[in-house]
Amino acid sequence: MDKEMLIKTCELWSKRTEYVDLLNITREKLSEEISRGNAMVSYSGGKDSTVMLHLASEIDKNIVVFHWDYGIFMPRDIEKNILDNLEWFGLDRVIIGRRGSNDKSKVVGYSEFFSCIRDIMVEYDIKTPLVGLRSEESGRRRRRIARGDSNVYPISEWKWLDVWTYIFQNKLPYPSIYDDYAKVWGYDKVRMSTFFDPEFESLGLMYIDGMLMPENRCHL
Repeated sequence: MDKEMLIKTCELWSKRTEYVDLLNITREKLSEEISRGNAMVSYSGGKDSTVMLHLASEIDKNIVVFHWDYGIFMPRDIEKNILDNLEWFGLDRVIIGRRGSNDKSKVVGYSEFFSCIRDIMVEYDIKTPLVGLRSEESGRRRRRIARGDSNVYPISEWKWLDVWTYIFQNKLPYPSIYDDYAKVWGYDKVRMSTFFDPEFESLGLMYIDGMLMPENRCHL
């Protein structure tokens, strides 16, 4: 499905009772969670966190937003695109953490990330961490959401078409690389990733000409 066809499909889906009901239920639950006080949205820049941030900021313009910059492990042009999109929301309480180490070790990366998160949680006395993970994305995410933790996952049951419908319906900015990816994978499968992350080496993936591709397709 190309982008033009996707937009037409989303226009039709936006009028469906299933989507309207899902949106209303999500807003109601999210409003209840934010009312508990001191909420924070984790914004990766991907399509799901973009929807999550817009839903939350409609309820509370003063909400805390956290974005993690992976440093050299994220191409700078993509990171700039993400930050430009974040600026579009016009929110004041935006915190950007950045990976300082060039060490590829996951242990080092996770240590920096979670240390930053802990400091922010304490400084802003965060009671409600909002994360835009969806069960449909992967079995691992589905199990994490089902297991439960200190985070809140308001759009966990949204499907990929719900997400794109909300984005087009509200004219939200999203990384342009999604459109590039979709030419290969399709809009139903395309997702944001931490490029150059060591985990991709074990999956046989390479980043070439703005695309993350399987090595066996990179010889073209």
